[in-house]
Amino acid sequence: GARIGVLGANGAGKTTLMRTLAGDLAPLRGDVVRGQHSSIGYFAQHQLDLLRDEASALAHIRLRAPKATEQIHRDYLGGWGFAGDMALRPSASLSGGEKARLVLALIAWEQPAALLLDEPTNHLDIEMRHALTVALQEYEGAMVIVSHDRDLLGRCVDEFWLVAAGRIEPYDDDLE
Repeated sequence: GARIGVLGANGAGKTTLMRTLAGDLAPLRGDVVRGQHSSIGYFAQHQLDLLRDEASALAHIRLRAPKATEQIHRDYLGGWGFAGDMALRPSASLSGGEKARLVLALIAWEQPAALLLDEPTNHLDIEMRHALTVALQEYEGAMVIVSHDRDLLGRCVDEFWLVAAGRIEPYDDDLE
């Protein structure tokens, strides 16, 4: 249930920390230990490139949940702004914000025990930033968020970590 915001200057190592927590990088020292049944949902900007250009939002969700009905898929995607014909558009035709929204929807579908979000609001419009904030406030699992979006951090996290000089330390000051 921890809700952690990661702060630090550009180049300080925030993304390296996230990639290590996600299992994409090995730690320089020590171990990353996860619970036996824990699952991680990791969002990073490079994941937008993992979408298949020719596949629609509906096709992507079908791959994640082949046993669910099309109506369940469409209802879910509609909640993420992919209603009607929008759910059938090839990913290559989506804007950066729409692609980010689709990747976030696919991660959320999995209902992971922990979310690792590296700059989740980049490319999102104001309406979708608000929707993401509300969804994260309702999310019951643990989350670690790297973001320059002070509003998102202020509304969604309970504690801050500062990455600086090759270390991670609690940050007890406010965002102002």
